[in-house]
Amino acid sequence: MNALVCLLAFTVVGTDEAAPPQVRALLVTHLGFEEKDRDKVAEAAVKLLASCSSSCPSSEKDFDSIFRQCHLHVKFAKPREVTADRQKVNVDELVVSFPTNTGGIWVRMGTDYRYFTKFACEQCLALHELLKAGKPQ
Repeated sequence: MNALVCLLAFTVVGTDEAAPPQVRALLVTHLGFEEKDRDKVAEAAVKLLASCSSSCPSSEKDFDSIFRQCHLHVKFAKPREVTADRQKVNVDELVVSFPTNTGGIWVRMGTDYRYFTKFACEQCLALHELLKAGKPQ
């Protein structure tokens, strides 16, 4: 019976194609975003990533370490294809570290990780503006 319930729950969760991405930020405190703002913040983060002109390989250890500092974390329900630094990547989740003038964007693509930097100032400012919609959790 429990297996049937788990299977049904997995089926319902796994088939939601239009699920909004999970979006959270740690600035001075943890911030959460209403559903209407999550897509906007996630899209701004994707545009920031797409504006990057430099990248290098990274690791799971580096990716996980970013969660200990100020950051924006976006985890997609299904991978998003983004062209960044002249290469296509299928992004499962990304983490933007703050402050952005010294930070970068760490990306998980399945079991691979990359670090991106040198992003457009305009995209960065747009993301910072949208972060004002976050509410402390």
